[in-house]
Amino acid sequence: MSIFENFVATPEATQALGDQNFIAAMLQFEAALARAQAQVELIAPTVAQSIIGTCKVDLFDVPKLVRESSRGRCMATPMVKSLRETVGLFNPQAAEFVHFGCSAQDAIDTAMAMVSQQVLTLIQADLDQLIALLVELAERHASDPVLARTPWQSSALASFGWLCVQWLAPLVRCRQRLQLRAQQALCVQLG
Repeated sequence: MSIFENFVATPEATQALGDQNFIAAMLQFEAALARAQAQVELIAPTVAQSIIGTCKVDLFDVPKLVRESSRGRCMATPMVKSLRETVGLFNPQAAEFVHFGCSAQDAIDTAMAMVSQQVLTLIQADLDQLIALLVELAERHASDPVLARTPWQSSALASFGWLCVQWLAPLVRCRQRLQLRAQQALCVQLG
């Protein structure tokens, strides 16, 4: 992690966007794909179970997958290849149905939406905590006088509670917009 990243991201957000979590999200996509295909009888339930049972990030060498993806410029390609090989160790007939009917971009886009949702959940939790603290400060100091300021000079008297509300209002608006945009943008990608 760079010095700059230390200032703009929490350790939890960095972990959520990390290689291990991204590969885990792609594997969750592959497991969900196999599950859905078995439900509509596109693949056999035993095939789906072999794929689902193998979609565990601990079974994969994540640093190796990251290195291989940099050569091909696609994270899904080495992950799907490795998943096929691993499924094939347990059920050779199921290996050909790994990643069946979808593209590498489907897996990458859906995994990105999944990890983005995790990060947004962390951001929303931080916003909720900050908003609650500002509400508490505004209530506690509703009538405590402070000197309001304009650039380079003092202005009228205000209350510290009122200043807290001024800090609070944009955070509430941003939280609402963030929730709305997340609902619109974070979708499964397939086909």
